[in-house]
Amino acid sequence: MSILTLDRTLCDWVTLTGLDHMEIIEKWREYVLTRDDYRKSTPQRWLQWKGESHQFGEGNIFTGLAEIAKQQWVVIRASGELAGDVLMYFYELIEGRALLKVTRLDLQITTNEPKGWGQINLCNRLYSDGKAAQFLGSIDGLTGKRLETVGVGSRTSEVYTRIYQKLTDGGSRLLRLEVEYKGRKAQAVVRDMVATTFDQQLKFHLQSKLSDDKLTAVFSRQLDGIRPHDAKPVARVSSKKRKWLLRTVLPSFAEYVNSHAEDGEVVGAYLAVLEDFC
Repeated sequence: MSILTLDRTLCDWVTLTGLDHMEIIEKWREYVLTRDDYRKSTPQRWLQWKGESHQFGEGNIFTGLAEIAKQQWVVIRASGELAGDVLMYFYELIEGRALLKVTRLDLQITTNEPKGWGQINLCNRLYSDGKAAQFLGSIDGLTGKRLETVGVGSRTSEVYTRIYQKLTDGGSRLLRLEVEYKGRKAQAVVRDMVATTFDQQLKFHLQSKLSDDKLTAVFSRQLDGIRPHDAKPVARVSSKKRKWLLRTVLPSFAEYVNSHAEDGEVVGAYLAVLEDFC
């Protein structure tokens, strides 16, 4: 079994698409060069896309091309630990240059299963509240144990939620919340990264879309405590302002911190800011 990260929101899947453009190709080549765990690439097809699966130490990334409406399109798909890394590396081509769009984004958080958890109780509560909840389930491939799953919404909709069990190597049960965003919803979540964290996105989803107090309580200690409206869409930072922040504000801030290296309060504040974003 793979290592499971607990009590931290992760981007577990990202799919980026756009018209074939040299900047995307060059950015991909740069990305490969930045990693020291690249192993090999093998030909692969995925849906209508023809391309390659690139193997890294932390997983695989698929890149491919397809002709859609007589135009050449490119796709980049990453899952697991590589998904968040790919999203951040190509962020400028998504929000800055607008050469790529996020067509799918999965966010998830995993925690220890609370005492008394049961899919029947959750499903009944959601169903009685008018939510399209379904009983689902799966069998663990190694142990043969049945794992409980509750699905909310439709797999073909722009937002689909799953709450399901996972097993550790020792056989204990974990509980995972996973939200799958597609199309405009996926793009909106990425755009909101300017002002909100993925933790806040999941907190907002729990409170506004599922509205189940017991389920929210399970993950509330792991997610940032914010009011739901704080996670609403905001105006994105312009490319000009982003350059100003990176080229003027950040260097000046770093120079100030360096010049006050002996001031514990200044250094402490600086480290606190870094910790918030790491």
